[in-house]
Amino acid sequence: MGGSTKETNTTSSQSQATRQASEQASRQATQQATTPWAATSGLLGNLLNQIGGLSPNLTETESGALGQLAANASAGNPWASQIGGVANTLLAGGGPDRAHDQRRV
Repeated sequence: MGGSTKETNTTSSQSQATRQASEQASRQATQQATTPWAATSGLLGNLLNQIGGLSPNLTETESGALGQLAANASAGNPWASQIGGVANTLLAGGGPDRAHDQRRV
């Protein structure tokens, strides 16, 4: 009889440990879902502190580089018309090789 009580207590302890582990895993999953960045908060804090120490004033070289980027972006794609022409040709049924094949038939 004493052995069966001991087994029941052991089973009960294992069940309680399993339940606690399951509840802890559930809490961790919920926390990760609501704050996925929590594990990196220390690293992000250090990074933001370093960025905060940078000067907001740009050098002449940096301003020139940003100006050139803006000019390049506003100019658009220099090959846009050629790309559009190829796309239109292909969507219309093919290119010169297919048109040639169609004339033979």
